Amino acid sequence: MSDPVSSDARPTVIDNFTILRRLGAGAMGEVFLAEESITRRTVAVKQMSERYANDPNAVKRFEREIQVIAQFEHPHIAGYAGHGKTNGRPYLAVEYVIGPTLADFIRGGRRVPEDLALIMAIQIAEGLHYAHTKRGLIHRDIKPGNVLVDLRGHTQLTEDAIAKIIDFGLSQARAQKDFDDFGLGQIVQSQSDTEDGARAQLIDAGALASEVKTEEGAPVDARLTMAGQVMGTPYYMSPEQVSAARQLTFHSDLYSLGATLFHLLTGRPPFVGRTASLTIIAHLNEPAPDPCRYLRSLRPTTGALVQKALQKAPNQRHLSWDQFIHQAKGALAVLRSTRSGAERQQQQTPGTGTGTRRIIPLAEVDRSVTEALGDSKPGQLTGSEALQAVTTHFIRRLKDAKSPSSIQRDGGTPPPRKP
Repeated sequence: MSDPVSSDARPTVIDNFTILRRLGAGAMGEVFLAEESITRRTVAVKQMSERYANDPNAVKRFEREIQVIAQFEHPHIAGYAGHGKTNGRPYLAVEYVIGPTLADFIRGGRRVPEDLALIMAIQIAEGLHYAHTKRGLIHRDIKPGNVLVDLRGHTQLTEDAIAKIIDFGLSQARAQKDFDDFGLGQIVQSQSDTEDGARAQLIDAGALASEVKTEEGAPVDARLTMAGQVMGTPYYMSPEQVSAARQLTFHSDLYSLGATLFHLLTGRPPFVGRTASLTIIAHLNEPAPDPCRYLRSLRPTTGALVQKALQKAPNQRHLSWDQFIHQAKGALAVLRSTRSGAERQQQQTPGTGTGTRRIIPLAEVDRSVTEALGDSKPGQLTGSEALQAVTTHFIRRLKDAKSPSSIQRDGGTPPPRKP
C-alpha cells in the first residue's frame, strides 16, 4: 500500500486508527492525523515509507523509535498511543499536539521574547533530563522543528504554552553503538586526533551533506546525511557529534538545546555557513558566539547561560541538566525582577523622561488648567499665553512633589532635622 489514504470517500483504517488526513512527510515516512476508535482521541500516525520497508537497517531504526517512545511518560515529551504493522510497513501512533513547532515562531528571522524562550528551554531541558536519567537516552536531533508547542487555546506563544519533544528516531542509548548498527564506521573513520585529521573527517562528511531550503530560500533545516541515514541537523549539532564521535553523552543534547535557544533569542542559528559542511566545521572550530551581540536588550545572565551550553568541550558545559535548569530559572527570575522593577519605577516616578512617564488623569488636567489660569476671563489671554501659564503651573507642581516637605505631607519619611 503506497498511501494509507484511499482515493474514494471512505476513511482508511489502520488497526484501530481511522486516518483523517495527511499531515506531512519526513525522511522515513509519512505522518497522518487519525482518530482512535475506542477512546476517540486524536493521534498522529507515523507510517514508514514503502521505499524503506525492505531495508533491515531502516526498519530497525523505526522499531527502536517505537521502543523508545513506548517507555516515555513525561509532560514535555509527546506520548505513546500505539504501534503495529500494516501491509509490511510499521507504524507508530503518538499524542497529537494541536499547535506549531518552535521553528514556526522564528521563520524569516523572527525572534521569541526572552522570557518565553527561557520558559521553552526549561521545559525542553526537563524532558531531556527525564529521557537521559530515567531511560538512558540521548535525543541527538534537538532543534526548533522537533519541539511542538501546545498553545493551550491561545493564538500566540504565551507563558501557558507547553513544549513537547518529538522525533526520537535518532536517539541513542548510552551503551549503544549506532556506528556499528548502521555500518557508518566504514564511511566516517577517525583519521587522526590532530586538527588536520578532524578537518579531513568533516570534509568527508560534508561531501554527503544536503540542504533543505525554506520558502524564503534560507537553509534553516540543513541535514547531515551519512550512509542514507539522517544523523542530525548541522545548525544545532554538537562538536562531538559532527566529528563523528562514537559515544555521545547528555552534553551533546545540551549543546543542541543551547543552539536552539540562541536561535529563538536572536532569530538566527549560532553558526551559519554557506554550505552544511562549512557550518559543521564552524561548530568544531569557531568560539561560542555571544547572543548579546545580536540582541543588545538581552540580559547578561541569559547570554551567559547560552554561551556556557555552547562551549566546545563537553566538560566545560553545564555539569548536569539540573544545573542548566537552575541557571535558566535564575536567568528568568532576573529578567522578571528587572522588568517588574522598571514597571514600578515607571508608575511611581513623576516626570516626562523615558521610562518614568506618569499618565495624568483627564480630571486632574482640567483642575490644573483651572488653577493655572486663575481668574482670567475668556479672551484675556492668547493661546500661547495660556499654554505658558499651564506649563509653568505643571513644572512648579513637579518641583513641589520632589521637595522634602511634600514627601512628609504625602506620608513618606520626613527629612532629618538639623541640630
